[in-house]
Amino acid sequence: MKIKKFFCLSLILFLSCKLPAQKAEQDSLLKLLQTNLPDTARLIVLTQLTEILSDNNVWPQYNNQALKLAEKLISDSDSTVKRKATIALATAYNNEGLYYNLKGNATQALDFLLKSLELRRQLGSKSDLSEILHNLGTLYFDIKETDLAEQYFEKSLLLSQEINDSVNAAITLNYIGMIMLGKKNYVKALECFESTLHTFKNSNESENYAKSLDNIGTIYTHNKDWDRALSYFKEAERIQKGFDDPSVLSTTYKDIGTIFFFKGNSSEALKYATLALEQAEKSGFPGEIASAEQLLAKIYESKKDFTNAFYHYKKFIASHDSIKNEEARKAAIAEQLKSGYEKKAALVKAEQEKKDALATQEIGKQKILKNSFIAGAVMLLLVSLLLYNRFRLKRNSSEKLMKAYDDLKRTQEQLLHQEKMASLGQIAAGISHEIQNPLNFVNNFSAISAELIDEAKSTIDVNEKNEFLDVLKNNIDKISMHGNRASRIIKSILNQSHHSSNQKQLTDINQLCDEFVHLSFQGMKSNYPDFSCEIIKNLDPSNPNIVTAPQDIARVLLNLFNNAFYAVYEKSLKFKAESLKSATGYHATVELITHFTNSSVTISVKDNGKGIPEKIRQKIFEPFFTTKAAGNGTGLGLSISYDIIKMHGGDIAVNSRENEYSEFNISLPV
Repeated sequence: MKIKKFFCLSLILFLSCKLPAQKAEQDSLLKLLQTNLPDTARLIVLTQLTEILSDNNVWPQYNNQALKLAEKLISDSDSTVKRKATIALATAYNNEGLYYNLKGNATQALDFLLKSLELRRQLGSKSDLSEILHNLGTLYFDIKETDLAEQYFEKSLLLSQEINDSVNAAITLNYIGMIMLGKKNYVKALECFESTLHTFKNSNESENYAKSLDNIGTIYTHNKDWDRALSYFKEAERIQKGFDDPSVLSTTYKDIGTIFFFKGNSSEALKYATLALEQAEKSGFPGEIASAEQLLAKIYESKKDFTNAFYHYKKFIASHDSIKNEEARKAAIAEQLKSGYEKKAALVKAEQEKKDALATQEIGKQKILKNSFIAGAVMLLLVSLLLYNRFRLKRNSSEKLMKAYDDLKRTQEQLLHQEKMASLGQIAAGISHEIQNPLNFVNNFSAISAELIDEAKSTIDVNEKNEFLDVLKNNIDKISMHGNRASRIIKSILNQSHHSSNQKQLTDINQLCDEFVHLSFQGMKSNYPDFSCEIIKNLDPSNPNIVTAPQDIARVLLNLFNNAFYAVYEKSLKFKAESLKSATGYHATVELITHFTNSSVTISVKDNGKGIPEKIRQKIFEPFFTTKAAGNGTGLGLSISYDIIKMHGGDIAVNSRENEYSEFNISLPV
């Protein structure tokens, strides 16, 4: 019978298989840590570093920093910050437990894993809870406390099945199968392994699929079904060669060698036993080395090569002694952990009893509060009756105030309508310019085609007619191409208008900015034909889609672009009027910049126009405040933009220097 040393191996695989991020991403995160980040953002960066770094001498230090920062933030008054800190702390406890177990400190590992378990129970995430239960199961499995390990694995399995996580359920079931194998319950073990075999095969989990094949082969070996066992071991060998994992290959080679030994094929048995020893020595696992040495000794003894048999028996005994010492150490740890587990269970029970007593006490307090509330309600009713009389006396004045309020509200609605119509006019002007070119092409090629048809009718030369038809076919292709271009422009605008202002969806910010800066520019050209301006775009290429209401954000962008183009236009008029253009070389520019981070997106609109005087800079977001001439603005554009950005959880700020530039910065959460 064999039980694989699965936990240490799985833990090493877990840590080595944390897919390392590209060096650029690591460097970016490390640079972020050097900046003055808010604690919440720093916690996110530390957690990401812990996940992407694979060096066991490096990632634990970032995990420890994340743990300490999460312990600090978990007492924050903001419920959102507190919950995020709790999630991060549960993850840090889990990673710390895995790290200590890797270092051989099972007692410390258990302490951290139990802390993580308590937090994850509070958070209620079934996937995270399944993970920590699985890790506790593997810890007890490694120290051969199989009954406790089975309890944790069964709980983890149920949660994985509830959330339809078939791969993690299969990995847990594989452990349960090995526990059944250790208890010689071969029927139950075979049932577990065959179930995992099916799941791993369908999920392209080749490495785990090979392990299941090897486990099934072990069961058939116990049943002395040599041929069937050999077929499973051979298939496992074929797959495992692709991964080149010496510890896994050593086990499979030893199993194949054992089958050949039992079948009496000593040459094949010797070949695979030698391969098993080579791989075991590469892996450095004493148990695998001892198994390979023992098999070699038996094979040489059957061949009556007593010199080599004696040599390998000595090597087997030396390895076996170290294994016994390790097993004794693990048994002592298991006893210590079991005792600690029982103590913790008693503490948990006492804590629960304390909570129950507090809950009973709280119920009593609630009854007192209820009675007090009833008495207060009666008093409030009496006071209300007295106040009602005063209310009747003031009703007439209140009605006048309501009438004044209604008048003001109607005025505001009219101004809002005016603002919307102004925005619509800008968009319409931009659209007309965008589709004018393709429509001109359609009209021109249609006219030319009509003339070609008349000429084709009047000629009798077949070659000339064919030439006319070729040109006509080319014109039709051009008409179709430019018609499709106009259709795409209109379709893009219609798609934008079909979404309600409060409907959020994944939005390409760079595309949105690019579309509306050109629409605004074309609208400006429509109103002021002599207007010219260079548009400079520096759009962040990372460009992740963010969840937002695109029509709302488009309205904000349109207001900012309109203001920027109007500012540079006013400044250019001023320079022309003063005949300074040639002397100063004023060149109107509007710059559009986007920048993305893990937590936010920043959109900057900067112009080199007339700027905003400092004395009015604080008023620009107030309703009805405008610096434009009468009839050119309602004073609602920036006010509405400010409200939209705030409703999205973002911020909008202005930076300006009079007669030099103005810059508006929008920050939106990702």
